[in-house]
Amino acid sequence: MPWSTLLPGTEYRGPVSTTTEGYTCQAWDTQTPHVHDRTPQNSPDAGLESNYCRNPDGERKPWCYTTDAAKRSDLCPVPECKGIKFSGDLVCKLFRGGSQSYYYHHL
Repeated sequence: MPWSTLLPGTEYRGPVSTTTEGYTCQAWDTQTPHVHDRTPQNSPDAGLESNYCRNPDGERKPWCYTTDAAKRSDLCPVPECKGIKFSGDLVCKLFRGGSQSYYYHHL
């Protein structure tokens, strides 16, 4: 899929699972504490695994439902790809000191 057809962060598949405000993300395949329809079954290509931040619906950046009943969802602190080369699997990656950081592409 060419980058021109992707929405911001829809291809992000990294391991971030805490939101910008510090909330822990709710697993996508659970309905507690927040009932929702963004499930792995309803969006099989969106990478909705575990409780990782994703962007299954084209929001402005990756997000998740939170485990806090008082806070339904929140954006995640996933940095944008800026001046970083893309790998062949359409994931922008930056390697530093043996660790791998994932970024999302903002069009």
